[in-house]
Amino acid sequence: MRESRFCQNCGTKVDADEQFCHNCGAQLDNDVTDQTNQSSPSSVDNTVNDYQQPQSNNNSVSQQQPSNNGNVMETRSGFKKSKKHQTRNLIIGIVVVVVVVFGFIGYLFGNHYYSKSAVLDRAMTSLTSDKNTDSYFESTDSRVTLNDSTMAPLSKHMNKNNDELQSLKGQLSDSGSSKDGNFEYVQDGRKWLLFPNYQVKVKPVVPTITTSEKSADVILNNNKIGQTSDSDSEFSLGRILPGDYNITVSKTLSGKKVTNAQTTYLDNSDNIYMPLKTIKFTVKAGPNSDIYINDKKVGTSNSDGDYKVSDMPFSSAIYIYGVMHSDGKTVTSDKYHLSESDDGQEVSLNYPGAVDKDDAANLISDFSNDLSSAVNDNNDFDPSDYFVDGSNNSDAQDFITWAKQQADQINDNKFNSVSIDSSVDSVVPAGDHSVVTGTFKYTFDVSDDDGDDHNHIQIFKFTANMKKEDSSLKLQTLKSEGKIKDYDKDNDDDN
Repeated sequence: MRESRFCQNCGTKVDADEQFCHNCGAQLDNDVTDQTNQSSPSSVDNTVNDYQQPQSNNNSVSQQQPSNNGNVMETRSGFKKSKKHQTRNLIIGIVVVVVVVFGFIGYLFGNHYYSKSAVLDRAMTSLTSDKNTDSYFESTDSRVTLNDSTMAPLSKHMNKNNDELQSLKGQLSDSGSSKDGNFEYVQDGRKWLLFPNYQVKVKPVVPTITTSEKSADVILNNNKIGQTSDSDSEFSLGRILPGDYNITVSKTLSGKKVTNAQTTYLDNSDNIYMPLKTIKFTVKAGPNSDIYINDKKVGTSNSDGDYKVSDMPFSSAIYIYGVMHSDGKTVTSDKYHLSESDDGQEVSLNYPGAVDKDDAANLISDFSNDLSSAVNDNNDFDPSDYFVDGSNNSDAQDFITWAKQQADQINDNKFNSVSIDSSVDSVVPAGDHSVVTGTFKYTFDVSDDDGDDHNHIQIFKFTANMKKEDSSLKLQTLKSEGKIKDYDKDNDDDN
């Protein structure tokens, strides 16, 4: 019969010639006792002695088996518990590592996401998109609710004026407040107890209006908010956040409804004068320029640079600017704020980067005086100080010829003298030079047959191209482009 024995580790019965236990894999000892074919009492006694107290030979075999099985079960149970404990510790370790790694990554992300610059970027984006503004902006006045609706006027303004948006962002980033005092960028508490909570604080404004009529309806953004009490009292528009607002004042006068309506940027608590009256004026903006009144395009100037505005309701908050397209470039003028005294007048716009208007006027005035002196003194006119290329300039040659012709007419007693007055209407940048428009007024002193004198007056429009050359202002071109007026006037007539 094939001999067998028991594994010393788990107690499983194994063949005598096996080297490893087929149950637990433990290496078998060579001296493991055969538990199956024991025949001698001595081997039984030895086994009994190993596992239990000495008893009779009859009971030795039956008593040792339970004792051996108990040890085996205890050993196997301990082994399984040890493996479970090791597995649990491994899982806990992995979980801890994962939590630490993801916690560190989350901290790095949050540290960037809630950083001062990142929050400001998102605040400006929410402003232009007009969404979630209450997440980044807060009113400094608890009486004014801040949400996408109340912030819409500000969003509307910034969407149309990206340069102002970028300027505001730069001011908040650099100093923490805007120059007008309406915005502050501050830390207000913390997010998740770890990260700073940055917000833009917005200060509400309380603008007012004054009109020329009592009991006039006042409408703000299509909502009637009341009536004026009298023509001298200020009417409050309420506490509002800065932004573009549509303001309308209207009343029926002599059976006709008169309205003063405008869209303007309200960023302070000043008073706006909105009388129920109309004015007219002419904008001098340069040839073919787009004309804007309070950011709304109203038309395009003609080839002379003029644009006429008539019967426009007046308001002290009206501003005008022009946009000129020249040499593939777009140039925007400075804003001109309209006044009541502009009624019936010409409004000249100034373009940044253009030749200074006063400098241009001085150059044209000096040129006019030298030209008239040369004619009256019967001298050769020398325009070399005024023109690029001096007297060789083709336009300079034209004026030299004109001066000789007028001097000859004086010699022929056609007239006694001539004076030349000039005015500059507009200066518009155009590449490396500026286009200057204005008028020349020629006054000829003419003798009458009865011995008296009278003035013969001619007014011509001119266009000049001016540029700086060697730190001095020069004329590239100067052309008289059409007679505007031609009339006689008595010397004692002031009109």
